[in-house]
Amino acid sequence: LSSVAGGIRWRWLLRCMVVLLPIWLLYLGISVIFDAPQAARPNDWPLLLIMVLTLTPLQAAAEEYVFRGWVMQNIGSWFARPILGLVISLVVSAGLFAAAHGSPDPWIIGSLACLAVASGIAAWRTGGLEAGIAMHTVNNVTAFTAVILFGGWQESFITPTTSASPAV
Repeated sequence: LSSVAGGIRWRWLLRCMVVLLPIWLLYLGISVIFDAPQAARPNDWPLLLIMVLTLTPLQAAAEEYVFRGWVMQNIGSWFARPILGLVISLVVSAGLFAAAHGSPDPWIIGSLACLAVASGIAAWRTGGLEAGIAMHTVNNVTAFTAVILFGGWQESFITPTTSASPAV
């Protein structure tokens, strides 16, 4: 599932992280300017920060393995035409990924679907899950780190009652 090389290409994963981190930090900075968190920093923020930095990459990688690795590769293999297999598997993977997060809000679903499609196309174009893992990890780690340090921890999770605006 990892890549056409038969395993994770660690150098490629690191390169993807190095490229994505400044882009996401810029995006996060712009987001904070337009929609600053209103809640206080959690009391146990140092422990939460350690947990986010150590466990979130594993969680993001696991989701990529399930949705872009297992789901996309299995569904894509059902089709003789590679592009048709890609399109159908992207739609199914993005739909399942968005549904797994539990919010019925169309803006949340759209945001999650964008990440899913970008990760799926990256997996197809690069022959591995590394770029998607990098995107997912950098997104989640930077977002959680920001809400831990600047406030908004309780509001940062996607739940069935979570809603968003077109800004996402």
